[in-house]
Amino acid sequence: MSYMKTWLLAVLQLSLTASCDRNTLQENTGSRYADFDLSGEAVTQVKNTTFYTTKGITVKNSGAGPEAWSATNQYVPLLVRYADGGTTVANAMVRLRWAKVEDESGYHFERELDNYFLSAYRNKQKVCLGIFPLDSWTSNDVAVTASYNGQQRVAYIGYPKYIHQLLIQQDKYRPRLYQNYDGTITDASGPLYYAPDLRNPLLRTKYQQLLQAFRRYLDEELEVDGKKLCRRMLVREIQMRYWGYFGEGLYNYLGSNRGTVTITSDADPRSDMETSADLIAWGKMFVETFPDIRLVAPSNIFWQTQAYNEFQYWLATGTNQCGEFGLFYDMWGDDTLTPIASTSTVWNGQSLRPLLLNKWRKAPIGGEPGLHKPTASFKPYSTLADQLKLARPAKILVGDITGSDGATVARSTIGSTESQIFKDAYSLMGFRIIAANPVWSSVQRGQVKVLFYMQNIGLTPVYEPWDIYYVFRSASTNQEVFTRKSHYDIRQLMPPDNPDDVLNVRDAAWVPVSDDLPDVPAGSYKVYLRIVDPDGIVPNMRLSQPGYDANGEYFMMNVKI
Repeated sequence: MSYMKTWLLAVLQLSLTASCDRNTLQENTGSRYADFDLSGEAVTQVKNTTFYTTKGITVKNSGAGPEAWSATNQYVPLLVRYADGGTTVANAMVRLRWAKVEDESGYHFERELDNYFLSAYRNKQKVCLGIFPLDSWTSNDVAVTASYNGQQRVAYIGYPKYIHQLLIQQDKYRPRLYQNYDGTITDASGPLYYAPDLRNPLLRTKYQQLLQAFRRYLDEELEVDGKKLCRRMLVREIQMRYWGYFGEGLYNYLGSNRGTVTITSDADPRSDMETSADLIAWGKMFVETFPDIRLVAPSNIFWQTQAYNEFQYWLATGTNQCGEFGLFYDMWGDDTLTPIASTSTVWNGQSLRPLLLNKWRKAPIGGEPGLHKPTASFKPYSTLADQLKLARPAKILVGDITGSDGATVARSTIGSTESQIFKDAYSLMGFRIIAANPVWSSVQRGQVKVLFYMQNIGLTPVYEPWDIYYVFRSASTNQEVFTRKSHYDIRQLMPPDNPDDVLNVRDAAWVPVSDDLPDVPAGSYKVYLRIVDPDGIVPNMRLSQPGYDANGEYFMMNVKI
């Protein structure tokens, strides 16, 4: 079965108003459509449905499948290599450093992020934002002077220098030095890093002000090609990266040698640490500041010290108005999916592992592949398919596969076998919707009842709101005459409980969608199915079957009223 190798983006007719209220946007409208066979009789079993089953075919939709760094198509070569030869990335992710967006002169969100938002909009993407890691992990960060074992050393911080100067002079809760992600300091001549103490009231005040300023920035308008667009509408989700190395929950200064390294008076000892309550209080700042944006929690905390069981449980069950937090899993393609496989956390009698295994039912899971090189006992990414079935991610980054140099790791790691593994992976993850057997009946003149069937043959539900529309076009002129939205919430369409049934059409999984459509004008029509982003940002949804036209619609049936 052939598959369009080029993604024909829908022609979105947007009205970008001066308001950030999505309700003020005009709805997407399509134009015309060629032929597609969804026709059939209304029966309890749906037969002869054509859909994509071939491994390696990625149905690119917003919120599912491959995700690129930095809201651009710079990783298109990777997508061509690891997915299905397409030339467009449907999803984007940006990680923002605190030191990059604030200094003594104020906040600089526009300078650091507006170009990403512009690129995302022009590529018809929504963005996942990773904000704002507190700890440093690179010499590209801000350099300061540290006293270590009686010597003056260069150390790096991930937060503004002026804040560090205030923190280091305080009587307690000063920043701590570390070198490796596990908290060790093993190289006497290597770079050192500072991690701030989250109990410091000044630090918390500054971070809360940062989040509030960032929220104001998101709620403001961005000029896009002479039009106005609220930045908030370009944001899919926010990753809460406020604690640990990379902001992923790694325990930098909580390593096995904590308390054994001599730290001079400019840093507090490692033996005195934050509690779960301290970390949860910081997480609640995100809930308060972004109540209406999906929040995503880092996962590496789930396999760490038992001292933080309460914090782990809070991350696994926390909510805001969008529902439960999503999760960001690190190191996909390792020999085990560490956060799930290793956790033994129990809090108040509740085991964490089943909560993580069932997270996909309520919230999206994402993450990034590890930079794995083959060894005598380990073949990179060989267990990736099993990991997908275990955790059910909606999307995984494509960028980290190459490593920071963009080539060396890939040459030593990725061959034809691994390339096929990633093709298959990106074709499985996320939702895959199919539709079949539309019928109609006219109760009385102008009153039409429409019935068709839908099924999700993917790994996950649809987590974001999409609107289903019936589009009536004149049979003679193909002009749109009448359009109505379905009552059905596509987020209710669940995938198979058994992941081995993914990409199998099972009669029991078909869900009938029925709508009464009043006031349809008399005439002969071609009826089309259109599933749209209410914000009008991303292309109309692609079903996991052929027939998507340049306007993002599927032909359903002929109707005469």
